[in-house]
Amino acid sequence: MPITMQVEHNGKQVSGGVRMVVWILLTVVACIAHGTLGVVIPIATSEAGQGWTAQSGILSAIGLVCLLGVVALVAIFVRNRRVQSSFDVVSWFLTVYSVASLALLLLGALTPASIIGSAGIISAVSTRILALASIVVVVGMIGFFVAYMRARPTRRLRAYLITQASLFAVIGLGGLLSVSTEGGVVLVIMATITSSIMTVVNAPRLPWLPTLSLDKKLRLLWLAGCAAFASVLMIVVFFQDDTVLSVAATTLIGRLNLAVGAVYVIGLVAFVRLIVTVLVALPNSSIVDRRSFEIESLAALARLMAESASMEHILTRTTELAVRVTQAHGAWAEVGSGDELNIVATQHVHVDYVRSLHRNQLIRQVIAGASSPVVIDSLAEYGVDTRALAIRSMVIIPIAVDGARCATLVAFMTADFGFHPDDHRLLAAFGDILSIAIEQSRLHASVLEQERLQKEADVAREIQTSLLPRLHPRIEGIDLYGIMVPASEVGGDYFDYVRFADGSFGVVIADVAGKGIPAALYMATLKGAVLAEVREASGPADLLHRLSLTLSGQMDKRSYITMSCVQFQPSTSSLRYARAGHSPMIIKTSTGVDIVRPKGVAIGIVPPETFRTQIEEVELHLVDGDVCLLTTDGVTERRNESMQEMGIAAINALLLNTAAQSAKDIVGQVQRQLDHHAQGADAHDDVTIVAIRACSGSSLPQGQLE
Repeated sequence: MPITMQVEHNGKQVSGGVRMVVWILLTVVACIAHGTLGVVIPIATSEAGQGWTAQSGILSAIGLVCLLGVVALVAIFVRNRRVQSSFDVVSWFLTVYSVASLALLLLGALTPASIIGSAGIISAVSTRILALASIVVVVGMIGFFVAYMRARPTRRLRAYLITQASLFAVIGLGGLLSVSTEGGVVLVIMATITSSIMTVVNAPRLPWLPTLSLDKKLRLLWLAGCAAFASVLMIVVFFQDDTVLSVAATTLIGRLNLAVGAVYVIGLVAFVRLIVTVLVALPNSSIVDRRSFEIESLAALARLMAESASMEHILTRTTELAVRVTQAHGAWAEVGSGDELNIVATQHVHVDYVRSLHRNQLIRQVIAGASSPVVIDSLAEYGVDTRALAIRSMVIIPIAVDGARCATLVAFMTADFGFHPDDHRLLAAFGDILSIAIEQSRLHASVLEQERLQKEADVAREIQTSLLPRLHPRIEGIDLYGIMVPASEVGGDYFDYVRFADGSFGVVIADVAGKGIPAALYMATLKGAVLAEVREASGPADLLHRLSLTLSGQMDKRSYITMSCVQFQPSTSSLRYARAGHSPMIIKTSTGVDIVRPKGVAIGIVPPETFRTQIEEVELHLVDGDVCLLTTDGVTERRNESMQEMGIAAINALLLNTAAQSAKDIVGQVQRQLDHHAQGADAHDDVTIVAIRACSGSSLPQGQLE
């Protein structure tokens, strides 16, 4: 596993991985030195196999250095294993210890006894390999002991571990003294008994053990049994002086093999105590598993809420969890009632069978009438004839959002009184969480719909913008300016500057019925038709008639277009004007303000033949300073917060009192008047304004655009 521990050393960060590498290198060097001396010294002194000599003492010291290196490795590993659960750490050490011990015993059994302790390189190397392997297994035992105790958090843990470490040191000292005096043996026995008693007293206090699931407890029981069996075998081996492993260990550590055997005794006590603790905790495993399933189920529902899944997916997942946690024989979720009943999800039951249950009047009534969780422990006692039914008991959970029932969750058993009281409470909690999850799902769907509509509005607005002219024509004797201000809700306003067949300029303004993408698409169609037909049109009425012929078969019956068209005739200082059901033109002259309203119907309302008879074209003569104003209904129908429309009278008054010197200024004044009237209220429709002002001349040639 990766080592992530870091410590401060001389003001610098030193990772645990670097420390482990250093210890590994030191241990490898010590092992190489020990093996080399184990071969060279016996050959040079001819003392191989002669027992505990001065040279053997040197080798034992080097072996202890190796032991310290391995202990350091184990300590680092144990410290870094804290990031995992206590079960993982303990089970890992049990596995490693059991496998290593049994492998060592097998290696010792396969090694001929004649090789151990005899002269020669092969004997020296084999002896020290077995000896070092034995030490590593002992260290593994100590590592397990430390991990086992660290898995039991307590304030006195440090003092307890120090005490146990001191007892191990006493056992080692007693092993050394046992060479020359029987007091050393007594010391080993007393320290071993004391350490074992402390292990027995402290081992049961493991708060994490009862919370394990049944499969984890059985796994821990198996591993502890294997470790105990391996410890018994190791004790037998190390308390005998003539076994291969005992002789090999004596070569490395002298009489410390007595201490090694004592450590195995303490380990056996810890393993046996762990086995007893697991056995005691086994009866509550079903309760632990049930609580674990409940927590997992509630967490799964919480994740569904976070995912904002659809109602169908939420109900499907909930029926699965309901069956798993309550161990019900089946469940289903339904939406609606009567002929509109929709079985959304089922578990261990067919949809047709659920529908057949609803044909039973009593069952249908209890499901449809449940306003809160209902538990039917026995359908027979409830009055239902169960002879033809497999279901015997039910739990019905109605799911309501904003006080209105939107779904129902039903779990069933094929036996009377099949549900535990905890099942009722858990399924009721499911219903509460489901209500929130479904409400959140609906809100999420609403947000997505709003985003979709907003994207649609953005596309429509882009279409509108692309249809509008970017340049304004400067015509001799005419000052012309127009704008279109889109509302928050996209409409269908459109205006453009055109050129007729005779080369004269004009302006068209239109309003497509409807909003959003459909209106924007009709606008695009309208512009294409205008550009195509205006090249052949002789005047405004002719252009409108041609557009009626072109668009009559391409528009929905519920759609129509209102439109006005103006053709400028600078040579006669006049303009020709026709409208197709559009807002009338407002004209300001020296005598006052008038409304010009020639006859006309909207395009798409009547057939083209009728449209031609209804259209009227008028000609207006202008003098310097006269102003004509074309607008869409978004101007006159502009509302304030009190829902009062601006009306055409306010526009008339504005034109009557204006002293603006340009068409652009006139448009600006109308905009300011609209804003003043609205008082900050949002516009519900687009605003399009085109101002035409007669003037004495222009500094630009006829037809040039600015």
